[in-house]
Amino acid sequence: MLWVVGVWECANDIKRIRFALGDDYGHNVSQQRQMLCDYFSGDAGCSARGGSSISTLGSACGTGKLLKMRWTLPGSGKSGGLGFAIVAFCDEMKIVLCRAWVRKDEPSSADFEAAGDLAAGDLDDEQGEDDDGENE
Repeated sequence: MLWVVGVWECANDIKRIRFALGDDYGHNVSQQRQMLCDYFSGDAGCSARGGSSISTLGSACGTGKLLKMRWTLPGSGKSGGLGFAIVAFCDEMKIVLCRAWVRKDEPSSADFEAAGDLAAGDLDDEQGEDDDGENE
């Protein structure tokens, strides 16, 4: 089972994307989840590129991998799709969705690195909760 969490900065990004996609949002989310599951469970097992859609940018948060995920939207062309900054923790089969951009905005490498750093705050928040999701 793939565990997906997000940081609050990404929640605002997703609100704009959800509004833009309208009724297609749910279908697109399901396809994206399947792509990430395939990345974790593929022959390379989270250690290789995911075709042209997922590439590794480096490490993040100690044991995590900073990933750039490209998502093409129907009728949008290559530059009109979405780009996601994701930190993947392969051993735990967990990802942290850090930021999302419309690709025509062309986020820089520095934007992706800063987004990857956001996952550390998310991990700190989780470590302060017990198994029921309550603060200790």
